Formats: sequence, C-alpha cells, structure tokens
Amino acid sequence: MATYEVEVRITPWEEGGYLADAVGLHGCWVIADTVGQAVEDIREVVQLWLDARRTHDMPVPPGLEHADHVAIRIVLPVGGRKVLGAYAAASTTQFSIAAGG
Repeated sequence: MATYEVEVRITPWEEGGYLADAVGLHGCWVIADTVGQAVEDIREVVQLWLDARRTHDMPVPPGLEHADHVAIRIVLPVGGRKVLGAYAAASTTQFSIAAGG
C-alpha cells in the first residue's frame, strides 16, 4: 500500500482566523476561524482537490498517482505551539484519506 504525504502548514491569518495551506497542491488551502476547523476543512479540501484533478484528467504531483492513501501532516510555524495551543501536538499527526479514484 502506497501512501503520499501532504504537508499542511497552519499559520495565523492576518485578518483573523487561520490559514491551512497544502504545500505542493496548487490552490489547495482554506481559511477558518479556529485551528480545529482549519484541520477539518483542509482534510475535505484535499479530498475534493484530488477528486477534481482525477475527474478532469489533470496532473497530480509525482508519486500521488499511484498512492492508495494520503497522509496529511500538520506543520506549525516557529512559535506556533504557543499561538496554536492544543493543536501544537498535531504538528506530527497524520490523517489518512482515500487517494484512489
């Protein structure tokens, strides 16, 4: 079983809330009021991004086309553990979603 890892960076959004950006998946990001909501939303957006790419026969990053699962690794900015509180522990947590289409 092949797994493709997507790095998601969560940073405070200057207008309020948090930005979750899936590195390497162009245009795959969300803004949410809380870190928890950003984590939930980015999981859904990554799945939608993959589904749309496959449906429209668009390219995906190398290695992703043969993956059975996608692991989402949350990355926090330096000093983010203090800013993001309870989600600091999530900095190394992986979530799996189906990659197959």
